[in-house]
Amino acid sequence: MIQLLASSLQKTERAQGALGSGCVALMDAGGHDSINPKSWPCEDSLAVCEVPGGLLALVADSHWGGGASEAAATGLARAWERAKAPHTKARLAKALLLLEAKSESDRSETTVLIAHVTRERVDWVNVGDSFLWVIGPEGPELLNQRTMHFMGRIPLAVSSAISSGSRSLAGNERLLVASDGIEPQA
Repeated sequence: MIQLLASSLQKTERAQGALGSGCVALMDAGGHDSINPKSWPCEDSLAVCEVPGGLLALVADSHWGGGASEAAATGLARAWERAKAPHTKARLAKALLLLEAKSESDRSETTVLIAHVTRERVDWVNVGDSFLWVIGPEGPELLNQRTMHFMGRIPLAVSSAISSGSRSLAGNERLLVASDGIEPQA
């Protein structure tokens, strides 16, 4: 399992990890002025874990501190284990709802993108403006719908904040999961 947590990076630092399945993870604190005011030098977190039949990848982009992103990243494996559903997309949605709870004293809010990846397919669930790209011979293709919703504002179960999708994958395609911090203006 890879967990790269917001609190582990100071300004201008970088962390990385890898899994034997060809998965690599990189998180960079940036070190530049952010377009959003920050409480922590880095407020994003990510996690990747191997699950039966594939990988789960999560990126969480917090504001007003990194507590909410860290809670999502550290809770991913347990939420997936507890979420029971007849198909992957429903299980992803249940896992996302399980990740929603956070400490009352933490004022941070976060976007969350979770992807379940096999050799043949990717399924995802998303709240917010992170990116899920498939990169193949034709170049990058953005898969997910991006919105300005955040976990921690309105309960997800009573909102329209969650989007999801699925796509088949060809053997020569790769996935990139990233927060909006990858954008040049951020």
